[in-house]
Amino acid sequence: MLLINPIVRKPKQSEMALSTQVKEATNQAAAQLREALAFAARTENPIVISTISDILCRLESLESIEELMEKLNRDEKLPRSL
Repeated sequence: MLLINPIVRKPKQSEMALSTQVKEATNQAAAQLREALAFAARTENPIVISTISDILCRLESLESIEELMEKLNRDEKLPRSL
């Protein structure tokens, strides 16, 4: 049986953590989207509300994803005993 593994590029150390600038920008964007969502909830079509909510959710999940990637990177460096 032939198994094909996906090719995954290993991130550079500089790519591992979100920079302070990126964190601040995404936090500001999330705050603006929350405000837009509050206004949209009163007057806009449900698809608009759903789309704004989806974007907001993705932005807010960046920090969790960053923490997960850092943990995976740390675990990868640990010695494995057989």
